[in-house]
Amino acid sequence: MSLPTAFETTAPLEILAVVPGSTSDNESGMTQSSCEVQVMIPKTQKTGFHRASLLCRWPDGKVVKQPFAWEVIPHLEASPAGLVLGSREGPTKVSVRVASDGRPFRVRAVTGRLISGTVILPRESALAHTLNLTIDPSRSTGKSSERDLLVVTDHPEQPTLTVSVLLLPNG
Repeated sequence: MSLPTAFETTAPLEILAVVPGSTSDNESGMTQSSCEVQVMIPKTQKTGFHRASLLCRWPDGKVVKQPFAWEVIPHLEASPAGLVLGSREGPTKVSVRVASDGRPFRVRAVTGRLISGTVILPRESALAHTLNLTIDPSRSTGKSSERDLLVVTDHPEQPTLTVSVLLLPNG
């Protein structure tokens, strides 16, 4: 079989280079052909499992799909990752622990429409910080996008971290 004549990828993979192929005959008379295709997975902050494919095309219309799968692990994680409160609850004290993947970091700010009172930020760099917050569901405008908390850090690989807030209807 000849080498493919065209290569393409599905997003987000990108082809960096196609190294010309080589052909050799082995002792049994079989011909072996090979080439090298270098692909790049672009840097992303979108955590979780990802998939894409490399498509190899031959002049006769044959296509071979080579799947790729990888996982992006966040550099910072919050525990809990989200908060669930009743929409009619009064101000509620919560603790959120933010931990890194092994690099000390500082928390620069914590913002969000539902934060009530002063947020005391840790002064030193550390591998993990516990943030004691007061969340007031009555400050919600009703828009879910405005409920989340944003933790701003000096971590060079992940400068922000979102903690989602879900308000349940009381009834």
